[in-house]
Amino acid sequence: MAMQTYACTDYGLYVTEDDLSVYAEKNNLKPDYDLILDIGGNFYSGADGECKTLKNGFNSTIDIDSDMEFGILPLERSPSLCEKAYESCEEAIQELKTNFGEYLPDDFDYEQRLVMFVGTVFG
Repeated sequence: MAMQTYACTDYGLYVTEDDLSVYAEKNNLKPDYDLILDIGGNFYSGADGECKTLKNGFNSTIDIDSDMEFGILPLERSPSLCEKAYESCEEAIQELKTNFGEYLPDDFDYEQRLVMFVGTVFG
């Protein structure tokens, strides 16, 4: 079977299994990527691209290569050609805190981890 290649854009919080370890430990769960999927996140493995972070006006990036595994805890809305998704970054961060805050450490840097992932997924 031939490998398929897919273009991908995703908006939300960039997370790794380490980010979920405190929640997992309290609840006797394994802090793995199944947990990311169970809480409504998207799991990526075998992807190339970058995550542009909110910090510094989307001028900072987290480079992604095909050896990395990570998750995106998604925003409920995405921008479209004619409409913005949120009135402010604070509104988006508040939504993410409401939806996913219980799973993340108290000192989680939402601003640094709020990303737009643009890349290629191989599968």
